[in-house]
Amino acid sequence: ITIKHLQMKKFLYIFVAIPLIFIATACGNNDDDPETDPITPIDGQTQTVTVPAIGENQTLQFHASEPWTAHVEYTRSSMRSDEEWIILNQTSGEPGDSYVSYSIEDNATGKQRQADIVILCSGESYTFTIIQKPDESPSPDVDMTVHVKVHSYVVYGDNREEDGESEYHFYFNPDGSPRGFMFKSRDEVVDSPAGPTRSWVDNLTEGVIRYEGNEISCTEVLTMTDNNGNVSTEKSEHHAVLSDGRVVSGWYQYDNEDKVSYELTYNALGQLIRSTQKDNDETNVHDVDWDNDNMRGIFWDSRGSASFTPGQEENLHSSFDLNMLWIQDFEMLDFAFGDCSRIWSIFGLTGKPSRNIFHNADENVFGDTSTYTIDVVKNTKIQTKAIVTFMNNSGTQNVDEYEITYPSSLK
Repeated sequence: ITIKHLQMKKFLYIFVAIPLIFIATACGNNDDDPETDPITPIDGQTQTVTVPAIGENQTLQFHASEPWTAHVEYTRSSMRSDEEWIILNQTSGEPGDSYVSYSIEDNATGKQRQADIVILCSGESYTFTIIQKPDESPSPDVDMTVHVKVHSYVVYGDNREEDGESEYHFYFNPDGSPRGFMFKSRDEVVDSPAGPTRSWVDNLTEGVIRYEGNEISCTEVLTMTDNNGNVSTEKSEHHAVLSDGRVVSGWYQYDNEDKVSYELTYNALGQLIRSTQKDNDETNVHDVDWDNDNMRGIFWDSRGSASFTPGQEENLHSSFDLNMLWIQDFEMLDFAFGDCSRIWSIFGLTGKPSRNIFHNADENVFGDTSTYTIDVVKNTKIQTKAIVTFMNNSGTQNVDEYEITYPSSLK
């Protein structure tokens, strides 16, 4: 019996209509009584949910009167045929207070997108609308920045500990060329795990990249301030010649040390295969080995070598090389890339980066060994999270937690 049926029977006596109205109310939906609705949001749950561009996990909470199922419906303009950006972690449930947890992929489309999570219960549907904001990409007249946050914990072989937070900022021009960088960190050192803090040092490194024709240069200044207010500085100069967007030669100089010149050689694929450095009368040559699109090793005649094992995750940017960012303590990379101005390598100017992010990296220089392990937690065009562990044969262990955010228009 329904309200509509009652309205058609206006000729019934009032003492008959009143009981029928009560019966109809008990059988039909009533918005004021959540117990009669198949699906009712609970705990402040809204029907429309807005989420940020960087993906995250969310939960919908509701009360169900009967067993239920859930699925996602996309609007035509919100996805490509090969992309589903909402993943449901629950697709069915029993009556009572329920929830659907779901994961959102990063939105690198540059546009807002929308989809519906539809709950089916007792023959009826209830729709939760999910709106994901676009990445707030900088406008063409605003410089782009890659932001890096690092939490570090180090235990040395002599039981000293070091705990620190770091921020890196890599600045790009609107055309994608590098503009400069800034690194900030604070390192705290204690004598032993049970001992008091011995000291802390604030580090600030800044560099502005300058262009003149096919040449590029940078002055890097490191300012260190300890807990007693003592300030010291270190300066280095880096100069390079570009050809086809790659560094082919240059020189660098640290403080008052001798100037070192270098030449870089590439194969037909644009991959760096040799680094030749000249320091006064000494010449050092490092050969780089590739397996298709991945760097597999660096060799320094009989003095040292490094080997790299690629993981499953890909390096998604040609103008920012993750492998050069977080492998910072390998002498082989310092000799072959770093001392040829590592900053050029991080900005993707020393050849085509490895297609895949390294999962393991091992080094042996004059019998001293060290190992990196990189565990990628998340990797998209606009954010990477990873845990990087470094160990050497002197007993040092370093764990770095990286969170890197990119502008969506970064190449």
